[in-house]
Amino acid sequence: AWLQARDAENWHFVAGEAAMRREPAALAGTMLDGRIDRIDAHAASGTRQLIDYKTGSLQALKSKVAQALEDTQLAFYAALLGGEGPLQAMYLVLDDRQPPQAVEHTDVAASAAALVDGLAQDLARLRGGAGLPALGEAPTCDHCEVRGLCRRDHWGDVRP
Repeated sequence: AWLQARDAENWHFVAGEAAMRREPAALAGTMLDGRIDRIDAHAASGTRQLIDYKTGSLQALKSKVAQALEDTQLAFYAALLGGEGPLQAMYLVLDDRQPPQAVEHTDVAASAAALVDGLAQDLARLRGGAGLPALGEAPTCDHCEVRGLCRRDHWGDVRP
């Protein structure tokens, strides 16, 4: 039913599990690399929409996108896709007990620009010799591919 409704609204599938790489000029040689679950396009407006499938809590995702700059996943995907034309992004919550629920990240292009700008500033500081600030919050750290780089495990009593 969700897919049929989208079809009726003139959305169409462009790509799934799209592996992408992009090197924004602001990052001075640092490559963004990721895989986007789904990319759709709207036939009439040319708007592209990033869709990330989720099986977690609907309320947690709504809280996350309510503070747009805290939602780095969709912002990162938007930065990866680049800035040509109108862009939307959403999480699609998949739950066997309910129909799919869309949780939209409003103004994801602005969040992507802020993310790239923040990364550029951090990289400039690092390249200038500054130490890497320890960031990370549990439970995200439990799944991080670069765990240890931020020294999260060495914060004393604070554990992820």
